[in-house]
Amino acid sequence: MKKAIQLSLCAAFLAPALYAQDGVSTVDSLSDVHLNWYNIDPDNTKTPGVAVERAYSELIKGKKAKKKIVVAVIDSGVDRDHEDLDGHIWVNSGEIAGNGIDDDKNGYVDDMNGWNFLGSKDGEMLDVESYEFARIVRDGEEEFGKLKSGSGLSNNDKTRYNTYKKAKTELESQIEGYEKSKDNIQDLIDRYNRNYKMVSADMGRDEIELEDLEQYSPKSKELVQAKTIVYVFQKAKLLKSLDDAMEQMDKFLDFHLNTDYNGREIVGDDPHDLSDRDYGNNNVEGPSAEHGTFVASLIAANRENDLGIEGIASHVEIMCLRAVPDGDEYDKDIALAIRYAVDNGAHVINMSFGKSYSPHKDWVDEAMMYAASKNVLLVHAAGNDSKDNDVKPSYPSDRTQDGEIVSTWLEVGASSIKGKKDLPGKFSNYGATTVDIFAPGVDVIGALPNDEYAMLNGTSFASPVSAGVAALVWSHYPDLSATELKDILMKSSTYYGKKKVRIPSNAKKAPKAKFRELCVSGGVINAYRAMLLADGKLDLD
Repeated sequence: MKKAIQLSLCAAFLAPALYAQDGVSTVDSLSDVHLNWYNIDPDNTKTPGVAVERAYSELIKGKKAKKKIVVAVIDSGVDRDHEDLDGHIWVNSGEIAGNGIDDDKNGYVDDMNGWNFLGSKDGEMLDVESYEFARIVRDGEEEFGKLKSGSGLSNNDKTRYNTYKKAKTELESQIEGYEKSKDNIQDLIDRYNRNYKMVSADMGRDEIELEDLEQYSPKSKELVQAKTIVYVFQKAKLLKSLDDAMEQMDKFLDFHLNTDYNGREIVGDDPHDLSDRDYGNNNVEGPSAEHGTFVASLIAANRENDLGIEGIASHVEIMCLRAVPDGDEYDKDIALAIRYAVDNGAHVINMSFGKSYSPHKDWVDEAMMYAASKNVLLVHAAGNDSKDNDVKPSYPSDRTQDGEIVSTWLEVGASSIKGKKDLPGKFSNYGATTVDIFAPGVDVIGALPNDEYAMLNGTSFASPVSAGVAALVWSHYPDLSATELKDILMKSSTYYGKKKVRIPSNAKKAPKAKFRELCVSGGVINAYRAMLLADGKLDLD
């Protein structure tokens, strides 16, 4: 039994860009949600978990895993020293730490636990990056900025021109939206300051606390209203929330959407040249490892140490690959990170990131097909835009530019503890043909750097739940191929296909559909059933 943990209510924008961003759920106490609800068995409870604990207690107890599974986490960075990841970080046995030599001759010097593709050779770190559509506009401005149409261009240049125009329209729309949001936030702050000034003047005090307001008796309607506004702001700490929101708006405008900003200069490579590979460093934690640490903990948090949470797979190691900044990842980094993972022994690759443009998709496609050819399972988060991926594709995806399907790809949407009509997370992307399965991704508790924990939401976390189940099954049935493992995970899922659920949406009255219309399997991943099916003991009829 894990001891109680202190939840850290961290900033809601800690995640790498995943279309819309992952977010934080706030709770008053751990009693508000089961610590590891996603591990609960749905057959014996009303909780739509993935039956990890039942798999351990009924099928695994007393049995030794046959193979240690390496899961590569391509993310923002991982805190290798976290108390709950102790003993579960992959170590490159072919490398000698700190000698400045590429001992195993894999092209990466001192890569003891993985590689940081967001850094320079001299140790500098890229943290915040622009969005891909902003980079497309920046890079295409000189070539296409003055053109009124794509007539006269070659087919290839016309395609690039059309992408540039689409990206520019999206960029201008988002800038306008964030500037308007800033104005609205500033209006609220100004309103508070005006009313605060009125009340403080009437009270004859420069500083006003809540207890002062409770004793204050205003003598006019105007002052009554002013007192109410100031009281509500202070009681709910709204001014701090507005200041934080303003800071976020500034970050979007100054970095994510700013075509004059080029974070890649820190790295020093050419992101449009795949052969330019002499970059990065071995600092796999980086400056912002919250997201990656959380992801890694869901897969591999120590189950025996009476600390924090219980990860899903016990016989597993995490290979740490830092390639996802606060902003959009580069196709080059993702392609090289996938290849690094495959070439250095990863069996599963978790990818909790995504974006709406992929200018070098062919590089990522080739890396994904390479992984599939080497029997590696690729697990990817579907995204947090409440959108149908069948209609509007996101990247990376299992469909290459040539129309091939990556056979070892598993696309995952987020399910919630509520179940029933609220089974899908309201933010989760979905797709009857493009999203394979759902897994818990709402109100999920995991680890943060410096031995802290939080409860977060996002398909970013449904993906590692699935990767963890995959690692658990594969560690006991290592003779399975990656395609066979994917098939088992799909067919053994807890089937909710006939249930009518709310289609993910921010609307108050979201339309409903049968769950099988939201994903290929019509189900939520289930570790217990997957183990049974792998052993040939599950009747699917």
